[in-house]
Amino acid sequence: MKFGVMRPFVSAVSFGLCVGFAAAPASADNVLTSVFRFYQSTTEADLIFGDAGYLFGTTNSYSVGHGGTIFKVLPDGTGIQTVYQLGGSDGISPNSGLLKASDGNYYGTTQFSSRGVQYAAVGNGTIYQLKTNSGAPTYTTLHTFDPTSPKLEGSFVLITNGGYVQGSDLIEADTFIWGVTPYGGANGTGTVYSFPLASPTTTPTFYSLNAADANGKNAGGVQPAGSLIKGSDGFFYGTTVAGGANGAGAVFRFDGAGTFTSVLDFSALDSTGHTDCGTTPLGGVIEANGALYGTASAGGGSGFGTVFRIPLSAIANGAMLTCADITYASLDGTNAYNPVAELITKDASTLVGTSVGGSSTLPYGNIFQVDISQDTPVVTNVIAFDATHGAAPRTRLLQGSDGTYYGTTSSGGGDYCTAGTVYRYGPSGPADAGSPCPSTGGGSMTPALLLLLSTLGLARRFTYSLPRTATRKRSASGRSLS
Repeated sequence: MKFGVMRPFVSAVSFGLCVGFAAAPASADNVLTSVFRFYQSTTEADLIFGDAGYLFGTTNSYSVGHGGTIFKVLPDGTGIQTVYQLGGSDGISPNSGLLKASDGNYYGTTQFSSRGVQYAAVGNGTIYQLKTNSGAPTYTTLHTFDPTSPKLEGSFVLITNGGYVQGSDLIEADTFIWGVTPYGGANGTGTVYSFPLASPTTTPTFYSLNAADANGKNAGGVQPAGSLIKGSDGFFYGTTVAGGANGAGAVFRFDGAGTFTSVLDFSALDSTGHTDCGTTPLGGVIEANGALYGTASAGGGSGFGTVFRIPLSAIANGAMLTCADITYASLDGTNAYNPVAELITKDASTLVGTSVGGSSTLPYGNIFQVDISQDTPVVTNVIAFDATHGAAPRTRLLQGSDGTYYGTTSSGGGDYCTAGTVYRYGPSGPADAGSPCPSTGGGSMTPALLLLLSTLGLARRFTYSLPRTATRKRSASGRSLS
């Protein structure tokens, strides 16, 4: 473990972004605006509101000397700063969003632990703490997931205490911080873990998901994907991308002490790529109006995913449900296509979410809303992304006090800034400002500039791979684990 590492603020170039604003056509009341555009770093992590009204987020590693960043920016696009740049010993690629806990500190995870042979990202990841309340930010590695190489047993990755966290955020509940790992544990099916907020350097307690059979089927699911929630009934709820009775993913319930049960088992895709209530949920669930709501990234009547509803009253006695027991809306490619992030609550009768896109109507994804005033959810498109202001949003929205939404996209942005954006959707924002991206032609990047970028590690994006059976949470087609 490493404690009290201090590093000063770094300039915006540290995470390779191109600043600039431009409003996209939308309704008369709201517009889609790029707060800034990424040039090299990418992000697939949720934004949060942090100190002094800033938006805080994280970016991935993109070069051998760059482990990723924690950044902040004001909602109007000003004040962009790299709060902390991860080095080789700080963990690599903080692919999950930050938690600002009740102690005033930030907590997060990295997907990898350090650099190995030929600078490859290795190890099973870390849990870290960031303090910003006095002087320069202080970054502390609280825990390194099992540092030994993963052992493959059949189709499962056996890591003693889990690892490879990507995309699932930490939560605070009952004076503890809780998280999930998609791999590892005693059965290789993933874990839920916790550590006390009052003593965050305490080694986490790991709870292994249930063992699966040779076909990858079990009770409770395999490979937890989205973030946990603690329901009003006192249980924790989450989703898995695989496992369950049909091997197609599940919504699980966890009692906080080691017992996992399936709440809903999704159905496997048929020969046409369709199912009833969906398959492979990649975002977690939320609670609203006495029910759990979530999205399935695929399946449904059109094969483009679903929004589903599970009444808590239906599972109060421990019942395990099937698609026939719940209500859901199949996405048709015009209202949404391939949702991979958690929904958020807009008001008592409306939820809001994002989808990656890929249909002819929504090639770059969209923001959609869900009417939950009736038992069966009703999904409508709010606004489609246009690539210039971002494409393929894979993170949940963040709603400001004025109703404006903020989020990130995993690609798009225009010109050379095609690694994604931080965007806002709401009343007309600030005018075009800041330094635009270099244009795609005309030799606008001189040899001297290319040499400088190469020295800084900005001229190319660093790539890495997981073990053969380990997978990326958010692939080019969503957050599919394949």
